[in-house]
Amino acid sequence: MGVDGDFDERFSSLISVFQPIVDSRTGLVVAHEALTRWPAFPDTSPDQIFDIARTMGIAEELDRRCIASAVAAAAQFTPADHPPRTLFVNIEAEAISSENSSTSARRLSELLRGGGSQVRPVAEFAERSLLTDPARLLRSADRLRRDGIIIALDDVGADPDSMVVLPLLAPEVIKLDRSLLDDDLTGDKLATLLAVLAYASRFDVALIAEGIETERQKEKAIAWGAAYGQGFHLGRPAPLDASQTSSFPVQPRPPVTRPLTEILDDRATDTTSISVLASISDHLLDFATATAEALTIVIAFPEPDMCSADMARTLRRLARKHPYVKALDAPRALFTATDGVRHADLVQPSERIGAIAVIGQRFYCALVARPLDPNGPASPSNQWRYFLTVDPAQVCTAAHTLIVNSTSPTDPGTSGWLG
Repeated sequence: MGVDGDFDERFSSLISVFQPIVDSRTGLVVAHEALTRWPAFPDTSPDQIFDIARTMGIAEELDRRCIASAVAAAAQFTPADHPPRTLFVNIEAEAISSENSSTSARRLSELLRGGGSQVRPVAEFAERSLLTDPARLLRSADRLRRDGIIIALDDVGADPDSMVVLPLLAPEVIKLDRSLLDDDLTGDKLATLLAVLAYASRFDVALIAEGIETERQKEKAIAWGAAYGQGFHLGRPAPLDASQTSSFPVQPRPPVTRPLTEILDDRATDTTSISVLASISDHLLDFATATAEALTIVIAFPEPDMCSADMARTLRRLARKHPYVKALDAPRALFTATDGVRHADLVQPSERIGAIAVIGQRFYCALVARPLDPNGPASPSNQWRYFLTVDPAQVCTAAHTLIVNSTSPTDPGTSGWLG
């Protein structure tokens, strides 16, 4: 299919079909995933159509139409006296790519909730979006959760690097990449699968196994702990009818909304000097240098001059080793677009907060601190209030809060390498 003048008219003639998501043990349908088809292009995949739409600059509009069509069809075939239908809707990156776009988080929420009380929407993001612009993705997820929308992550396990950012999004639902059901799992794939299973167990995540095409794959998915399944063996994509679905017992998590200053006020009970805090931070960075485990590292400097040239070199080395290293409120001149460090500024710097959060598949640690007198002159003798935690939920909350309050790649005044 080429890019030509009548593409707009042809892609407008889209239809929504729905693939069932099934309780693997009972066989009952608990939800549907909305998929889009274009009758004018029967041999062209949706991914190819979206690629062409991107070249034409109309991917946002295309995504909006797909969402609206799916939600309207789901509402139409869900009788008012039936429980709401749980509907998984794929969200393209363009839907959250611009704060001012028609499909910003606010507009996206309105589209997803367009089915009223008859449709219970689940926003399904692709795993690859985790590392593209985590700040905007996390902010969007917080907004959707405030509106009662569940977050799902698709194709989990396809990219092992995304695993270290997964806890920051904290999806309520994980869809396992179909490759994780292969009989010939490589060592790396098995390690990824076990990490996903451990994460899902620790954070109470619903698991859906995708690509189930045989009874053996279904049984294997159940054995691994995936309560739900999706694939041709369980049901092919088709138009909806008015059949009632069973309950999908998942609720949206509370959004992360508290500023780090409030979290610090609640948890900080001790004080110490900046030299002690710097020593602990150095220990965490030394661990990150030595470990073979892939990590997310987020560090915020209470003053730009606290990020020395030596510290910048350390962060650049870590960025060559780990998939996500972010430095907040550090001197921009110390980093470049090619060194791998995601430099950004805190949108609302809060009383000289300093923090470091390190997250792996098995390791969680965060240190958050600020001076007792935030408005006083900087001095090595100053005392700082702080808390240090290895609780996974608290560490993820600290990192999440730092990231969502930082600039994004397309924000005004940034260089396109901040994320």
